[in-house]
Amino acid sequence: PNECWTFDHCIALAAIRLADHLDGTDHATLIRVWITMAKRDLVHPESGLLTASFTVNGRPLDGPEGSTLWMVAHCLQLLDPDFARDQYQRARKELGATTLGFGYAHEWPQSWRGPADIDSGPIIPGLNISAGSSGMAFIAACSFGDESFVAALAATLDFAAFPARKN
Repeated sequence: PNECWTFDHCIALAAIRLADHLDGTDHATLIRVWITMAKRDLVHPESGLLTASFTVNGRPLDGPEGSTLWMVAHCLQLLDPDFARDQYQRARKELGATTLGFGYAHEWPQSWRGPADIDSGPIIPGLNISAGSSGMAFIAACSFGDESFVAALAATLDFAAFPARKN
């Protein structure tokens, strides 16, 4: 009760935007009001990233989470492209990393530490590398055309997952 997830709202609003296009309806006011509220109330002051959850009155319940942010940035492209690009660039700076050609993503920025939950997936202690955040980073990196980060994430996946390839 009284818990809303930024991830869910952005997916729903993106679906509404697509439905508007297909059906000739117009929910632009709803989308604009939500984006205005999110920019005003849901941005984590230290990182500039959107928080992962909030109350029905728009009060943040926690801070930013990579397992949420990458998909949120992807969906925001349909709602507010400039805000989407800003969130992606901030997430890339605060959460995305590449070491020796291997890409990965942290679950939380340095300015906030939250509790690991089902969305976070396994997190490597001490390094804050999150399987959930790293996996979701693929979606955002692809949709924002960040080919170098996609390649680094793929290198990590190839190395760590031991993929089997045939033919």
